[in-house]
Amino acid sequence: MAEKTPEEMREAVLAIREKMAAAAREAGRGPAEVQLCAACKTRTAETVAASAALSIDVFGENHVQELCANFDAGAYCGKPSHFIGHLQTNKIKKVLGRASLIQSVGSEHLLTAIEKEAAKAGIVQNVLLEVNIGGGAVSYTQLPAHETGRKTVFRPLLEKKKHTSTHSRHIDQLEHVTHQTQHATKAIRHV
Repeated sequence: MAEKTPEEMREAVLAIREKMAAAAREAGRGPAEVQLCAACKTRTAETVAASAALSIDVFGENHVQELCANFDAGAYCGKPSHFIGHLQTNKIKKVLGRASLIQSVGSEHLLTAIEKEAAKAGIVQNVLLEVNIGGGAVSYTQLPAHETGRKTVFRPLLEKKKHTSTHSRHIDQLEHVTHQTQHATKAIRHV
């Protein structure tokens, strides 16, 4: 896919923002409550940096090597970056400190590994848990749902982690982030 011109990028972001604002209002929320995450997907650091001047709130990367390259090049221009791809445990160290949020934690094993490496680095890593509430087949591991409805579906896992972790502060932060995402999902589904 060819790179868009700065004007084409500006027009595309404006059109997306208009749709997001309409969806947010329809859901009873203010447009400023919903963030725009631009998936960079193979874009050059120069293109990513040019798009940082637009009304994009967050940059999403689904490949560790691209997150590292763009972050290290300063392509996000101070805006947060999220890791939105499948994260392998052997690449956690590279993502920590570069991604303000890991959106793809689908197993207790991965959660524990992230917690361990974050503690070693002295940081709190924000994550989103992938929870399979439908019970169907999934392409990557997802945490099983223990409850249904709008309740926190992974409460038993968090309680277990709080009692076994020497870094319960990290789990408290995780709990706060996951609670916030329940509310964000409503508007996202409308876009």
